Amino acid sequence: MLFQNAIRNSKLRKFIEVPAQKVAVHSSLESYALHGIYTVNMRELNDIMSRQDQYLNKITRNLASIKFSDLEINEEFCSTIPRARRELSLLNRYRTP
Repeated sequence: MLFQNAIRNSKLRKFIEVPAQKVAVHSSLESYALHGIYTVNMRELNDIMSRQDQYLNKITRNLASIKFSDLEINEEFCSTIPRARRELSLLNRYRTP
């Protein structure tokens, strides 16, 4: 669509009569359009991800000072909590076949 609109220009139409130049102009227009789309999409994606990061950081800060007694965990299990946390942090390494 962009290429079809561009060849309506009489100067450009004369320039692209050579097949190699037509391919070059088509490729340049495609790159220009993709760059514009990429720029807009990445800006929006960064905005969305920064809001989600902000929310997650807030939750993490609020949970940083939580104690075992707040969670009503028995004293006998408190010594195993660090090992359980390490095990949970390794879950991202596992993949399903």
